[in-house]
Amino acid sequence: MAPRVRIRVLIACAVAVLMVEMTAAAAASASSQVRLVNARGGSAISLDVTAGGTKTAAGGAVAYGQAGALTSVPSGAAKLSAGGKTASKSLTDGAGYTVVAVPKGALLVLRNGKASAGQARLRLVHAAPELGMPDVMLGSKTIAQGVKYHTASGYLTVAPGTYKLAITKPNGGASLFTSSVSLAAGSAFTVVVTGSAGNQEHLVMATDDTITPSSAPHTGLGGLAHGGGAPWLLALLAALVAGTLGGATQLRRSRRSRP
Repeated sequence: MAPRVRIRVLIACAVAVLMVEMTAAAAASASSQVRLVNARGGSAISLDVTAGGTKTAAGGAVAYGQAGALTSVPSGAAKLSAGGKTASKSLTDGAGYTVVAVPKGALLVLRNGKASAGQARLRLVHAAPELGMPDVMLGSKTIAQGVKYHTASGYLTVAPGTYKLAITKPNGGASLFTSSVSLAAGSAFTVVVTGSAGNQEHLVMATDDTITPSSAPHTGLGGLAHGGGAPWLLALLAALVAGTLGGATQLRRSRRSRP
């Protein structure tokens, strides 16, 4: 084989190997995050997510009135199971989800929203059937009326601060219970109203998203430190090509120097 042809073949092989690695890396990074809120009562329960042929235990066992940790799972069509109930959901790559196990009915699977700089965002989930259809007050303002069981509100944007959140009877009726909530700027929250079958009514509050710094701290990793995949992949490709060319050149020189 002529030297030039050999060089071209070696370069083509190097590029092919790199493309395979890039494809595998992209497939491996396709993931979503999920967590469980246990509003069902009784013993602790766990969330299992089956997606892409992989079954993942998401966050471990979660006691009543608690929220589990966000756990990475493969994105795509998924089956979610917790407390004897199941739900199907297409999980979007890079998105986060809150799964609420309720006393009655199927699992409630909610996509988490994004935070807004300088503001606080929250949504409400009604998971306490014995409360009927209450109103919800944040401070002195009614933010939801006649909330139906097993439903979630859209995200509400409010000024950051600490508020009294009250669950009341409809139409300005008596307060059923209250709780203090601290809403930080640049954060989005899910607040789940729980309490049924003898379980104490209270709120489960979980952070959905926070505003992160606009740039990552310098780590000496160049483009990789800032989340960009292209720069280091191009550098790797350049190194492979340079190594191939260098090796081929050295081989030709060695052959020419032979007696």
